[in-house]
Amino acid sequence: VHPEGIYFALQHYSQLFPNKPLWIVENGIPTNNATLRPDGYTRSAHLRDTVYWLQRAKSDGMNVIGYNYWSLTDNYEWSSYTPRFGLYTVNALTDPTLTRTPTDAVPTYQEIIAANGLPPNYLPSRAPTDCDLVDPPASCATPVTAP
Repeated sequence: VHPEGIYFALQHYSQLFPNKPLWIVENGIPTNNATLRPDGYTRSAHLRDTVYWLQRAKSDGMNVIGYNYWSLTDNYEWSSYTPRFGLYTVNALTDPTLTRTPTDAVPTYQEIIAANGLPPNYLPSRAPTDCDLVDPPASCATPVTAP
C-alpha cells in the first residue's frame, strides 16, 4: 500500500486530460480485521496519508475536486469476507443484525471533514517509495518527497 500512488494517478490523468476536473471515486485500504494490517499500518493512518497526497496534488496545480472513501461499510467481493474496506466493519458471517462497528478511521474521517482537510504541517506516516507501480516512468524519473 503506497498512498502516494494517488498523487501519481492524479498527475497522470491531469496531463492526459488537461483542464478536466479529477474526482477520486473509490479509494481505501484492505485489512483482514477492522483496522490493523500485519505491517501495523492502520486504516486511519492510510486515510490521513491519502488526504495529504490529495492536498499535495491540488497545491501542485492538479484540478482535484473530490474524493470518496471506499467504502462506508465493509464490502465483500470475489466471494470472500476478507479483506475488509469499510469505515464501519460488519460481521456478515455471525451477526444477523449486521451491526456497523466504527473502525479507527471514523474519527479521523470526521476530523478531516470538519477541518476541510489536514493541517498544513501534517507529514505522512510513511515515506513515499522511489518508484510507484501506479505510474512507473513518471514516479521513477521524478519521485515525490514529503517535506
